[in-house]
Amino acid sequence: MGLGKTLTTLALVCWHLDMGDMDEKEVDNQSNATLIVAPKSTLIGWQTQIERHIHPGRVTAITYHGSSRRQLILGLLQNDIVLTTYEVLRDDFAAKQDRDTLYSHRWCRVVLDEGTPIHNSLDDYGALISFLQVPGLTEKKAFDHWIAAPVRRKQPHCLQRLQDLVRATSLRRTIAPNALSLGLLPPSERIEWVTLNEQDRSLYRFFKNKTANIASGLTRRQKRTKGAMKGDENILSLINFLRLICNYGERILPTSALDAWKSRDTMSIDWQMMEGMRSLCTKCGGPIGEFDDTNTLPCGHHLCEECLLKIEEADESEGDMVVSCYTCRDSTSTENTGSKQARTSASYRSAKVEALMHNIRRQQRSVSNCSIQPQKCIIFSCWIRMLDLIQQDLENIGLGLQRIDGQTLLQQRRSAINTFETDPNCTVMLATIGSAGEGIDLISASHVHILEPQWNPMTESQAIGRVHRIGQTQQVSVTRYIVRHSIETYVQWIQEDKLRLISQSIESETISQADVDHERWKKLDDCLAKDTSG
Repeated sequence: MGLGKTLTTLALVCWHLDMGDMDEKEVDNQSNATLIVAPKSTLIGWQTQIERHIHPGRVTAITYHGSSRRQLILGLLQNDIVLTTYEVLRDDFAAKQDRDTLYSHRWCRVVLDEGTPIHNSLDDYGALISFLQVPGLTEKKAFDHWIAAPVRRKQPHCLQRLQDLVRATSLRRTIAPNALSLGLLPPSERIEWVTLNEQDRSLYRFFKNKTANIASGLTRRQKRTKGAMKGDENILSLINFLRLICNYGERILPTSALDAWKSRDTMSIDWQMMEGMRSLCTKCGGPIGEFDDTNTLPCGHHLCEECLLKIEEADESEGDMVVSCYTCRDSTSTENTGSKQARTSASYRSAKVEALMHNIRRQQRSVSNCSIQPQKCIIFSCWIRMLDLIQQDLENIGLGLQRIDGQTLLQQRRSAINTFETDPNCTVMLATIGSAGEGIDLISASHVHILEPQWNPMTESQAIGRVHRIGQTQQVSVTRYIVRHSIETYVQWIQEDKLRLISQSIESETISQADVDHERWKKLDDCLAKDTSG
């Protein structure tokens, strides 16, 4: 992350084009075009690097993105570099039988940016190798024969063969062995432990008791069935309620949850409510395949992958497509709820936000006394609504800021990053961790604030990598905000457990999914039994 992989790739493209110019032999139908597939958030980074490091007019590059991209399809190979996203790649694959797509062309080179070769299992890597058409390994059975099966059987030299293949197909660099030569100081990381105030503690305890009862019932069912069972996803909605309360108490909860709290009626939080929150896409009504922070709205409802794709791939000319909840409209109407709360308690801030504000003021005071420009910070959260509330708080004390979230168009994103880099009065960048956690350069900041622990530990590492990277001349500080003895400590434990499982997988240890499920349910029970007042 931030160690020159983009520049290295562009150097390879330029070298290849130069060698082609020197070669007198011409090959019919030979394309020189390189297809670069990257997350949407990284496209600006690629465009900036091309403009910065390649002489104007020497290389032609185009971005194939948005609904108007179909007008470009027939002329793509006339360019040296074509930038696109994984969402477009998936969308074109579904339509390749009906129209011309990216798959209609033969590319000189395909680059997959920000891809993790081994995410959950070797099958992930095998799929990438097949997609890239690596000679001899394009079929799954070939990959299984030469790579996957020997690793499972712990045959001699199997890991060496896997490592050789990864080195041959992946451009991977890590900060640790290169930090000193790059002038990068190790980041200073700490946890800001937060204790909820009495008001939010009562709110948390109300939902925690209901969650504990449901979790206890599911645990008993799991013991009877000796494995995973349907219904465990339902509890994710209540877990999200607890995570939201840790962030900003009543001001961030959806209306349905607030009504239950105000009437102190736990019976209104039933399985039917949880099933409604869980099972269907709020926009199209289709089933939800997978649950994580990227497709969960502040109200607890979810969007399916297809609807997320349509929003993500909206053409720049279509304006800002607001991600709103079509079931209860809480993603936008919570603004009204928040306004009511603000009117009744205008000065109220949650304990976590108070800690954040204190740290930002302290960081800026530490340099203002020395007549140096205030140091800049980036604040990450997975919740758009959380950013809405913090933005109000920061603007109320006169801090200049910019913002990037899933609703920010590419041109708006470029403008926000440029203002943050160049305007000395803009000292804060607000960002959802899903939209700005990878592929962009924010080295003008030196402080990173992560407002809640993420389920995937790599997500936080990617976010820190936006600031701690080549070109950073200051020591980077990282502050993680976690409420004591809360559901957030469980999420933190899940991070550690995932890292442990990855390590065990690399060492080829046998891991039972039933054992994993059992241990995680036990840990959740223990977490819900603790009091947040400690």
